[in-house]
Amino acid sequence: MKQKNMFLVFSVSLAMLLAAGSVQALTIRRGNDVTVPKGEAINETLFAAGQTVTIDADVNGDVICAGQSITVNGNVAGDVLCAGQTVTVSGVVSGSVRAMGQSVQVKGGVGRNVTVAGQTVSTEAPVAGEVLFAAQSAILGGQIAKNVAGAANSITVSGSIGGNAEFKNQSLAIQKDASIAGSLVYTSANPAVMDTGAKIAGSITRNEPPQMPAGIKLPEKTSQDIFLEKAGDLLFNLALALILVFFFNKFVLKSVTAMLAKPARSLGWGLLVLVVVPIISVAVMFTIIGIPVGLLGILLFAVAIFFTRILAAIAIGRKFAQTYMKNRPDSLYVQTVVGVVASWIIFAIPVIGWLFSALAVLWGMGGVYYLFKKSPAA
Repeated sequence: MKQKNMFLVFSVSLAMLLAAGSVQALTIRRGNDVTVPKGEAINETLFAAGQTVTIDADVNGDVICAGQSITVNGNVAGDVLCAGQTVTVSGVVSGSVRAMGQSVQVKGGVGRNVTVAGQTVSTEAPVAGEVLFAAQSAILGGQIAKNVAGAANSITVSGSIGGNAEFKNQSLAIQKDASIAGSLVYTSANPAVMDTGAKIAGSITRNEPPQMPAGIKLPEKTSQDIFLEKAGDLLFNLALALILVFFFNKFVLKSVTAMLAKPARSLGWGLLVLVVVPIISVAVMFTIIGIPVGLLGILLFAVAIFFTRILAAIAIGRKFAQTYMKNRPDSLYVQTVVGVVASWIIFAIPVIGWLFSALAVLWGMGGVYYLFKKSPAA
């Protein structure tokens, strides 16, 4: 659950920054291998996306990056917000670091807070604020000035923590040079392993993981729980929509234009694609090219379905803006926000919301079809 919440927070934060970048000064670097060399003057927010992203220059602003391998060696005057398979931040960051990836390493000093999620995460330098993490394996080194909280299967504390530490873990190791100025509270079925020389100034509390007694039913969701769940779903999809528009603006515009030009035909093509593509993918598995290609087709099909409602929402927002917001600038970002919020409210209507949601999937799939058609409006 904590990992899911971390991803939600990360996605919403990224979307907000990307939206802000549309109206503020922004340096954009895209490509297969992106390198910002040392000595280059970057005096505004830097956005970098590519398979490999290396930032050696100092940045007098925020850094937003996405890629397979990301390395930030230069100093950053603002925040660092990155997502990739491997993320390494070695430069000094005056603001906060928020990163998500399979492997996330924070090796440079951080002036504010660190929020990370991944399979393996580690801090190795001074952090002036707090650290929040969700991972399979976490190593907390360096000097962390304030509180630390996180969840991981394996947690190792090798540095100093200036505040309290609160963990949820399978195994917890406090190494000999580690220190915690406050209290240690952890939830685990296994006692922590503390080396001789480790120092904890406050109390140590181990809580057993909650066990569900036999025959006990989970409490029903309250109206507040349902509202928070729906609000979280809305924010998550709004974040994805803004990210989609930022990275693939032309493609989104092409699909949405076709959907609005021929809505009925888009619904028909969407239904046809939903029926035919799975059949073809399964049939391919029995041919010479075999299982890998068929599975790839199913995977791409699933990804397309995932974004169909978002495309439909953007189309609704664009139609609304063209009808009722004629005197305002033609901003696809604004249209996206309006469309996603309106659509997700409609989707949440009891009894009939599912029907509008299903129609949105068909309509959006028609938009995906027109994306690959030479004459989208035909």
